[in-house]
Order: sequence, then C-alpha cells, then structure tokens
Amino acid sequence: MNKLRITKSALFVLVLVSGVAWGQAKAPAPVQAPPPSPAPQPAPERPRRSPEMASLVRSFAGRWTVSEKLEKSDFTQPGERTGNAMFRLGPGTSLMELYRAHGSAGELRWLGVIWWDAKAKTYRFFTCANDDGCNDRGTAKWEGPKFVNTWERTIKGKKVVFRDSFTDISPTAFTLVAEASVAGGPMKRLVTTKYSRQAGRNQ
Repeated sequence: MNKLRITKSALFVLVLVSGVAWGQAKAPAPVQAPPPSPAPQPAPERPRRSPEMASLVRSFAGRWTVSEKLEKSDFTQPGERTGNAMFRLGPGTSLMELYRAHGSAGELRWLGVIWWDAKAKTYRFFTCANDDGCNDRGTAKWEGPKFVNTWERTIKGKKVVFRDSFTDISPTAFTLVAEASVAGGPMKRLVTTKYSRQAGRNQ
C-alpha cells in the first residue's frame, strides 16, 4: 500500500515537472521592437532656372496654333501647313518644342531643344524632324527683341548659312522666319511660321 502511494506521488511529481518544462519550452520569444524609421530626407533641390532660360520661358512656354507658308527656294517648294506646337520645360532646365503640322507642303513632325550653355555664354539648339534623324542646330542669341538661331551646313560642296529669327514676340503671338544664304549670297526667305497662343492653354 505504501509502495503504491509512493509510486502515485512520484508519478504526480513527474507529470508536474514535465508540464512546467513543456510550458517553458513553448513560451513565446520576447517581441523585439522594430528598428526606428530613418529620418525623412529633404526633397532634392530643383535646378535653378537661369535668367537666360527664364526669358525664353516667358516668351514661348505654352500651347500654340501654327500656320506655315513655304517659299520657292533651293531647299523648299511653295506650300502651306497648319498644326499645333507646345513649348515646355525639359530636363536640365531646357526648353522643348513639340511641333506637328501638315498641308500641301507635306507633314512636319519636329522636336526642338534649347538650353543655355553657361560656359560658352550662348544658347544651344538640338532638333529632330520627321524620320530624318537629329542634328545640332548651332547657337542662338537675343538681338534686341528678336531671338535668332544660326547654323551652317555644307550642301553639294557649298557652304550654307541658315538663320531662324523669332520676331514680333508678344504674350499672344510671335513669328518665326527661316532664311538661308548659299555660298555667301544674300539671305533668302524659306518659311514664315505664325504662332498664335491657344486660349486658356498658357502652360
């Protein structure tokens, strides 16, 4: 009888110890606090627009209706085109023009990029047209109230100087006159393009 009692007691202690050990083994690991969130970083500063680029933005930024008249010349045939153009800010504080027009002179899809070269103290041009690829289009400067872009090409062994003049600039309109001089001859008009600002589309 005593042996049975001792055996039952020993069994009870064994079960109790096993239960405690099992409870300790299954106890959840302490929850670790998440690492602190990194301090918010300030937004990168936007490139500052130079006074030279600010003058272009004031003059040309926005959406425009365009109307072209082409003259008979060594490079163009008489014709007309109408369409739309948009000037907007681009990367590197550049000014981009997206242009599309069509008519009797055919279709013109055109991209122009203008930026201020602070080291050279001049504006630079880069353009792409239709499926003809892209080209450096020389430099530009303000000549009084006119903004004038000039560049040179050698065509059929002759030096050709091209000149695009943005004239009669106002808040609602301006005119682009394209000209060329072959082998030192006089400038001859190629194309006259009238830009009219679209109502309510100033940006």
